[in-house]
Amino acid sequence: MPTFTDTPRDLEVLSVRYITMLEESAIPDPLLQRIAVAAALADLFILAGMPLTPDVESALARLQ
Repeated sequence: MPTFTDTPRDLEVLSVRYITMLEESAIPDPLLQRIAVAAALADLFILAGMPLTPDVESALARLQ
């Protein structure tokens, strides 16, 4: 999987990683899915290797 760098292509690399992560989670056509902002933020935290913030965790719990 590509790594994150400080170049103008960072967003492209991150987008590819995110779409791949969603596809590997058995989400069909990731770019066409309706998603909650909390879910998207949680995924970005995971991609960045950071723990979720309490507000994102709380929102995710309310979604389930």
